Amino acid sequence: MIANKIRAIREARKLSQSDFAARLGVTQKAVSLWETGSACPRADKLAEIVRVLGCRIDDLFEENEEVGVAPQIAAPEPVPLPETSAADKPPWEPVPTVTEEEWQKRMLD
Repeated sequence: MIANKIRAIREARKLSQSDFAARLGVTQKAVSLWETGSACPRADKLAEIVRVLGCRIDDLFEENEEVGVAPQIAAPEPVPLPETSAADKPPWEPVPTVTEEEWQKRMLD
């Protein structure tokens, strides 16, 4: 079952659910649902899951293989957390604070 495989490989990689979720751009709750079998990851997330876990997609679906990390798979380099981009910042600039004296001077000029 894919739920058991995701959990076993994640734990073998010493990733918490929160760290795994952050690297995938999903919530920890989503990872929990996948690992309990209450939900399945969307097909478009599978490539990212295997990249973060450092395994093959077949490793998640093969029924006859023991749960865990296949011995031929070396531990991957850690996947960095996503960086914030300009898209994550509010679309407005902060409004500078103006004293009443400055405001009156600007209004009279």
